Order: sequence, then C-alpha cells, then structure tokens
Amino acid sequence: RKIFRKQYVKRMKRIIKHFEREYQQGRISLEYIQMVLASWRGRVSRADVPKLRNAIATRVWYSFGINIFED
Repeated sequence: RKIFRKQYVKRMKRIIKHFEREYQQGRISLEYIQMVLASWRGRVSRADVPKLRNAIATRVWYSFGINIFED
C-alpha cells in the first residue's frame, strides 16, 4: 500500500475549497465535481490513508451532498 505526499493532500483540500466557492456561485456543475471526485476516489482506494478518506468524504458530503465512497 502506498501513502500520499503532503503536497498532494494539500492540493486536494485546496481543490475542494475551490469547488465549494465555484459551486455556490453557479460556475461549476455538480456533475463535473462528481467526475473529479470519482477520479480521486480511484487513486485513494489504493492507498493506506483512512483518516484522509474520511475527512475528505465528510467535507464533500456537507458541501455537496455527495457520498463519494458509496459502493
């Protein structure tokens, strides 16, 4: 199993903040956000980062109402 560099984690958190602002202003669609998060989910599924997964999933749920780790 692999872990992520701190730079990658910071970038993902920054992207979610950006998505929150853009979505609230109507500049970005929920479908696009889901597509990007699906890609991220695929990458994170191969890593040993349960706390990061939970933190990002919780933030996405509260911001967009999307469950990114539903099976």
